[in-house]
Amino acid sequence: MARQTANTRLTRQRVHADGNDQQGTHLSGRKGLLVRVGWLSVVVPAIVLFIAALPLRYTQLTHPVGVLRVSLEHMGLPLGFYAVGTLLLEILFVGTYCATAVLLFWRKSSDWMALLVGLFLVMFGLNFPPLLQLLADRQPIVDLFVTLVAAFTYICLDGLFFLFPDGRFVPRWTWLMLVVVALLEIPFNLPLSSPFSIWHWNSLLFIPIAVSEFIVPVWAQIYRYQRVSTAMQRQQTKWVVYGVSVALITAITVRALAGLLFPEIGQNSGFNNVASDPLLYALMLLILLLIPLSFGIAILRSHLWDIDILINRTLVYGVLTTSIVGIYIVVVVLLGQVLQASGNLFISLLATGFIAVLFQPLRERLQRLVNRLMYGER
Repeated sequence: MARQTANTRLTRQRVHADGNDQQGTHLSGRKGLLVRVGWLSVVVPAIVLFIAALPLRYTQLTHPVGVLRVSLEHMGLPLGFYAVGTLLLEILFVGTYCATAVLLFWRKSSDWMALLVGLFLVMFGLNFPPLLQLLADRQPIVDLFVTLVAAFTYICLDGLFFLFPDGRFVPRWTWLMLVVVALLEIPFNLPLSSPFSIWHWNSLLFIPIAVSEFIVPVWAQIYRYQRVSTAMQRQQTKWVVYGVSVALITAITVRALAGLLFPEIGQNSGFNNVASDPLLYALMLLILLLIPLSFGIAILRSHLWDIDILINRTLVYGVLTTSIVGIYIVVVVLLGQVLQASGNLFISLLATGFIAVLFQPLRERLQRLVNRLMYGER
């Protein structure tokens, strides 16, 4: 009886909270139309540029230089296999981010909080792999657009920490912090030749700004969790903060270790420069997939946007596809090392057979795991 009463109370609380959230973030009329058009005007060109950059990226991958060439020779990895495998992994990475964002736009384009989440996912997903930068190096107009994409990425990231899940700034003064973050994107994205570039600032000024830009958004979510959030909002916050924090902290750690192990990587500040080591780069891509997955789980656990079934399938088959590609690459590399052979058809056939046997049990296990995370099913 007590459990039934508690469940009824929680259900009423969820309905009440969701109703308030939806009213606070609902878009309608001309304003809603303008926001949707603005969202599409940023997202569609970015995705088109990514697709246009695929041939350039393949050419780059088939002509490795420096540390990357040495790493591939040491691993005995064929260039063709490395190029195709890396490109497929990047497509899966970007596809997972963009598919989640498009799904949110399709089902909840009337909710600006859902659109903000979707915009962040697209910007971050496209900003990490170096494909857009390949086009930017050749076209000044594209370079300006890619710079704006990078700026939007960090503004959206901090905005989500300040606003998620109900669209209100908590504490109220955090909107000032978001304005500061937006303004800092100007010197941050200036070329190194500019005297106003943030990389020329005094470290006594730069370090506190960089640290506060990371700490304040995290603190804002902790404050919201302890002082403001309902029980259902705490579930949402827990999944998002956990997933995004684990992904970013792990990525930063991997990037730092890569900089110590490979001096050439350490000379450049970009996360995706771990591409000098194929396995580290693949690991980074897989780690950062936690971000869209954590948003998906948070949405599903609270039923915030009513897209349970579609995201269920997205989670299952997105993780399944990524796992299969990763397992295939690992099996081929390991068998190549054991058999002292590379580019061997027999090795590829063995790996394919192993994947065929593993596919159905892995899919069923992932389906059970996703159902357990979403609905608490055993």
